[in-house]
Amino acid sequence: MEDKFTADIAHADDTIKWAKEVLDRVEKGLARMEITTKNALKEFDQAIKLAKEYLNVYKDDVYVLLQLGFAYKQIGDYENAINICNYVLSIDSYNPVARLDLFDIYMETEQYDVAAPIIDEIFTSPMYETILKENRAKYEEARETINKYLETQKLKINA
Repeated sequence: MEDKFTADIAHADDTIKWAKEVLDRVEKGLARMEITTKNALKEFDQAIKLAKEYLNVYKDDVYVLLQLGFAYKQIGDYENAINICNYVLSIDSYNPVARLDLFDIYMETEQYDVAAPIIDEIFTSPMYETILKENRAKYEEARETINKYLETQKLKINA
């Protein structure tokens, strides 16, 4: 009986030691992730600065504007990201990258009513055929989320 008790205690000690090692690795990983995130934010801030400088000279460079919008989106500055995408669309009304970036932002910020026309366009316009083939599951899920939201809104209006 005492041997089993001793074995159980030894097993518990081993388990605790293992758990401490795992937690230590997790803490180190989280610290590295935090450093990586901070570095990424610095990189996006630098990219924004450089893109703005470039755009002072070449105001309507769609490629740089899209990169600037992406950088804003990555740091969570959705207002500027949306403004950039809309500006790109004022230059090139059929720009699929700007439309898809807007769609992603609207989905991330749960602005489903604004995302609805874009998802309809994604599923009906030949311009998005390749993107839809490559990412059908993502857009099917998004369409389902939007439709559920819109149905909920109809129910609230009719209540």
